[in-house]
Amino acid sequence: MIQTHLVLHDNIPGCDFFKWHEVLYLNQWQICMYPNVEEATNLIKISQKLDWIRKYFGRPIKITSGIRPRIYNMMPSVGGAKKSAHMTGEALDFTVLGIDSDTVRAQIEPMLSHLEIRMENLFNSNWTHIDIKPPMKSGRFFTP
Repeated sequence: MIQTHLVLHDNIPGCDFFKWHEVLYLNQWQICMYPNVEEATNLIKISQKLDWIRKYFGRPIKITSGIRPRIYNMMPSVGGAKKSAHMTGEALDFTVLGIDSDTVRAQIEPMLSHLEIRMENLFNSNWTHIDIKPPMKSGRFFTP
């Protein structure tokens, strides 16, 4: 059950490494967004997937983008897709300390089905995007 009051510095349920403030922080506005119950449930699911990835790499991970309200997602400086999974708390963008994002994506790609996640194929980007949306016709590794 999701608490109606989240404590920003508490670990996300089921996560050893990630706290609520990391997935709720809106960098452009320098504030945290408080999710509704459905969004919080989604954030827990995707954060648990990222927690597994953190254990796999054995290195710190920085979340660069978590949940986004629609108006924030539409900002040119954010560049979110019209139907971005970030708006429902189903996506996270991140970097792994000391490993370039192309290498991260290459190592995660074979595990996408096992983890039940999708990942954007963004060669040369400086972040990795994962989400818990159902696979597309093109599969779990997709070009946005």
